[in-house]
Amino acid sequence: MVSSQNFSVTPLYHILQRLMRLCRPLCLAVPLWAASTGLVNAESWKVNLQDADIKAFINEVATITNQNFVLDPRINGNVTVISNKALSRDEIFQLFLSVMQVNGIAAIDSGTTIKLVPDNVAKQSGVAVDLRGDSVGEALATRVIYLTNTQA
Repeated sequence: MVSSQNFSVTPLYHILQRLMRLCRPLCLAVPLWAASTGLVNAESWKVNLQDADIKAFINEVATITNQNFVLDPRINGNVTVISNKALSRDEIFQLFLSVMQVNGIAAIDSGTTIKLVPDNVAKQSGVAVDLRGDSVGEALATRVIYLTNTQA
C-alpha cells in the first residue's frame, strides 16, 4: 500500500491526466473509423486492366457480382478498362455490359445465368416470343409486327 507521504502530485501529473481524458475518446474512435473504412473498401472496386484476357475479366466480374455466366466457345481476346474511381457492385456490372458491347458480345439474361455470345450469333438466333409480345425468359427477343391496311 502506498502512503500519502511518499506520493506527491506534481503539475505534470495533472497535465498528463487531462491529456489522457482528451485522448481516450480518440483512442476509442480509431477502431470504429478503421472498421468503417474497411467496409467501404470491401464494397467498392477499382478496375484498371491493360490487354487483360477477356475470360479472366469475366471471371472477376462473376466473383464481384455473384452472377453466373455461360461463355460461348468463340469468345476470346483481350480487354482494356481504365477507371479512376472506385465502383460499386452495380456499377461494375454496368461497366461489364459496356465492355461486352464494345467487344461485340451480347449478354443474354436467362434468369439465373447470363449467356455471353457473339453479337452476330445473338442477332441470328433471336428468342421466341408469344403473340402478345411477352418475352419467354431471355432478354434478347425477335418480334414480328404484322402490318394491316397499308399500301404496298
